[in-house]
Amino acid sequence: MTPERPPGRPPVRLALAALALAAAFLAVFAVAKLVRPAAPSSSPSPAQVSRVFALPLSGSAVIRRAQAAGVGYEPSGRQIHQHAYVRAVVAGVEVHAPRGLGYVGPGLPLGIHTHDLSGVIHLHRPPGSRPYRLSGLMAVWGVPYAPGVRLGPWTAQDGWTVGACASGRPAPGGNPALTDRADIIVYASPPGAPAGCPPASPANWKALPVSAGASRR
Repeated sequence: MTPERPPGRPPVRLALAALALAAAFLAVFAVAKLVRPAAPSSSPSPAQVSRVFALPLSGSAVIRRAQAAGVGYEPSGRQIHQHAYVRAVVAGVEVHAPRGLGYVGPGLPLGIHTHDLSGVIHLHRPPGSRPYRLSGLMAVWGVPYAPGVRLGPWTAQDGWTVGACASGRPAPGGNPALTDRADIIVYASPPGAPAGCPPASPANWKALPVSAGASRR
């Protein structure tokens, strides 16, 4: 006759199974912590910021993003040609749009593009059309931007403040129009940074490589 087990003592196999299950749970939890992406540093280096705002590599992807944002090819014939001065500021690091932004092929520019590293954005649109907005430039640039939510990898969820300024003042809605000689800053400020527009280089139009005023041709 098999002797009865003392009451209150679980079988050895059940105890071992419970221990194995607990060990597996702890292992999964540890791995999850290791692979979880870390929040962006509150002090990114200039090189880290520059990489985010580098020239997009894929012309076809740029075209799709631009068209979704209402930016087409540079019009042929009569058009409005204007300029805006735009820079991005992330945790005090200022960057300008790369040279050749908005060119999706040799001699094939979009309506928003750059010629150099000065921060001057060239704006070409059909007569009677509405001015482009910052969201259109960011689509061409390939940097995710949602006012109050994110700029590139920097998000409000991680404590960053994201927005835009026009002429040194916060832009309502965070999506200012790119009018002629508009002075625009798009920014991401780290947790604890002072509120409002971050310091940035002034828009010295006399020193910038643009023609005087808006032109139409």
